[in-house]
Amino acid sequence: MSMNGPNVTVIAGGLSPDREGSPRPGSREADALRQSGVEVELRDVGKDMLPALAQNSPGCSSPCCTASSGRTQP
Repeated sequence: MSMNGPNVTVIAGGLSPDREGSPRPGSREADALRQSGVEVELRDVGKDMLPALAQNSPGCSSPCCTASSGRTQP
């Protein structure tokens, strides 16, 4: 965790066929948090996600992934 302030990992993307557009809402969320002074890491869903989170534990994680219906889930 950062000594300068809150540390958040925004988890974006997804494994569904409609994943192409799903990183955009995560990017918007990460940008808004950064503008509020929060240290943010944007992480795509994938095989390296869990090891990376275990190695660099965020203070908070915010999933922003696309469901099979194509709608972004907070």
